[in-house]
Amino acid sequence: MSFAFGLVLYVIAIKLSEDAKSLFINISSAFISIPLLYLIYELTQQASKKKLNKEIFEYAKMNIDKEFLNICHQIIKLIYPYERQNKSFEGIKVLLNVTMNDIKNEFEKSKYVGFQVLKNWYVNENKIQKLIDSTFILGKLSDDQVISIIDVLKNVRAIQNLYRDIDDLFVFSEDKIKGFKIESGLKINSENSEYPDRILLLKEIANNQFQVFDYGDFEKFKTPKLLLQCELNPKYVNLFSEVVYDTLTSINYWLDETGIEFLIDTRMYKIHKNKKSV
Repeated sequence: MSFAFGLVLYVIAIKLSEDAKSLFINISSAFISIPLLYLIYELTQQASKKKLNKEIFEYAKMNIDKEFLNICHQIIKLIYPYERQNKSFEGIKVLLNVTMNDIKNEFEKSKYVGFQVLKNWYVNENKIQKLIDSTFILGKLSDDQVISIIDVLKNVRAIQNLYRDIDDLFVFSEDKIKGFKIESGLKINSENSEYPDRILLLKEIANNQFQVFDYGDFEKFKTPKLLLQCELNPKYVNLFSEVVYDTLTSINYWLDETGIEFLIDTRMYKIHKNKKSV
């Protein structure tokens, strides 16, 4: 309204004497400048809010991506024998494009070590739950993005439930792997009370000298089997493959909803391609 009134005054000023014209033009300028200044203010506020929302979203995505990458690493250890694991970003890209048949074929032909397949998923589950409970993080996500996080949590729980409900999920031999030993994480670092069930797999690199090869969280009753060789029980191959594949599918859904890339330490790595058919 003030902008239009300012224009009217300016048109009138053109037809007036020089003295009156100067007065009317000054008044007109004041009326015109008010909405222009308000418009500039609004645009500045919108740009600032947009930048803030982007920063918060990227912070939230970074935290969620970190946990989903940890799940990918654990699934790599679950599907592939140690000698064929690739936990690089290229390896994760391959993982996110496997089909259910690929997973079944690996489970049918591969032999594993108890340490890599008996790990608890409670730590992953609890960390995802904390992210879901954070209103600060979820507040900047869309409904579909939140749904994708919940889907990942449900699938991680489904994997954990199979371990809990099926005693013979894996068939163990009496053969122990050589050149390795296990050690309690608390024994090595007594201050690491956040992970009381953490166990380290140590590989011998020289005479009585070891380095950390893998780690995980385990119930105490599983420790006698951690160095034994095993394979997935054939009668559960289809079921286990489906649950693992569903977990990867839900992570892919998250990536589809958030830019088809993992965001880590302010750097983006594109590691996701279109899924192949099953």
